[in-house]
Amino acid sequence: MTFVIVGVCYIVVVEIQTQYVYVGNYSFHYSNRSWYSIAMNLINPQIQACAEAMMSFSLFISEPKDILIVGGNNSFLPIFCTQCFPDAIVTMLEVDKNTLAMRNEEAASSNLDNLRVINADAGIYLSHKSNAVDAILLDVYSKKTVSAPLRRQFFYDGCHLALREKGIVVANFTGDLKRTAACRVYLRDTFERQAYRMLTKGGSNLISLALKGMPMLDLLDMKKRAQEVQKKIGLDLFFYLEQMQQLCQQSQLQNVQ
Repeated sequence: MTFVIVGVCYIVVVEIQTQYVYVGNYSFHYSNRSWYSIAMNLINPQIQACAEAMMSFSLFISEPKDILIVGGNNSFLPIFCTQCFPDAIVTMLEVDKNTLAMRNEEAASSNLDNLRVINADAGIYLSHKSNAVDAILLDVYSKKTVSAPLRRQFFYDGCHLALREKGIVVANFTGDLKRTAACRVYLRDTFERQAYRMLTKGGSNLISLALKGMPMLDLLDMKKRAQEVQKKIGLDLFFYLEQMQQLCQQSQLQNVQ
């Protein structure tokens, strides 16, 4: 029995008997429980758009060695990261035991060999890391609530400390932006306002990128990287590159005025 799910960017085929999920040019084998989870993720275009937008970090870092994903609800993120950067170690932190078990099954039964799933509190984990990762992807901001650790400066200081000399934090803010306003201020100020913001396709979520030890926009280089990512795994990052370029132009105009 086969279902064909048409998403925004991909046609996804789920074959229940063989339990394979096809994403673009890649196929992944899942258990009864985990293939259902990822199929549900693939049905939701908002989840797909958020993961694609968060992959914009690859425009700044072409060969990361270590990628840290905080939050395990988006099945696209580990797939995109492991396939785009097969030589990188991708670590996912998850506190929910059910989600943790599901992600471990996916990593073990698929070809996500460079994915590690760890049960850990992000704030505590980051506080023990220094100069350890190239990119931190924060997908932990709920539509309804923002957990207490994320509302403290300490958490964002930990992110900054955990990054290597040249690194990036990408945060997916969802729901009422008033609820996450303080978080965005903490993130921006921690990284000395070296930050971009952009909307996901459809405009449902705000994505913030904060840079450590890197110049701002190198348009020519980033266009080349966007072409490489599109060729490698089929993601269209030009939509987000254009938003960042417009933000830089507005900032330069304000400085002139």
